[in-house]
Amino acid sequence: RQIATADQRELIEYRRTACRYCHGRSYDYQRTRGELAKDRRAWESQQTRASKDNFDEAGGDGFNATRDPHPECPECFGEGVERVYVHDTRRLSASALCLYAGVKVTKDGIEVKMHDQRATLVDIARHLGMFEERVPDTETDDARIQTLRAQMDAMDTATVGVAA
Repeated sequence: RQIATADQRELIEYRRTACRYCHGRSYDYQRTRGELAKDRRAWESQQTRASKDNFDEAGGDGFNATRDPHPECPECFGEGVERVYVHDTRRLSASALCLYAGVKVTKDGIEVKMHDQRATLVDIARHLGMFEERVPDTETDDARIQTLRAQMDAMDTATVGVAA
């Protein structure tokens, strides 16, 4: 039963999240704090004493790939970036654990395996007798009425014959 009613989104989700420009200052490219610090160090190592350029922080730091897209972003037009998210199997509900059939790592990425919910529903329905074959009733109501009248007439005839 738990396999049949489990929500597949507890295992894997398709998400649309913010692009690098959605929440950047003036919609410029935004980096994480670590990325910004690394880029600043690389820039500083290339500078000479005579250089008067300032490091371009662009959209600043604070990029968070889990945020929602900004509806007015001029780069992604509020559509964001599509991401496939696989949930941590150590934190699944009991029904999601029943649905979970393992993970396969392929050259193309991760494949989350799930037990067949449709087959489980069919098995449950079969167990409950929902697929018992029924013989179609071809006899019409008129035919039944005529049969009953004939039987009643036969009974009346038999009763009259006994009383005489």
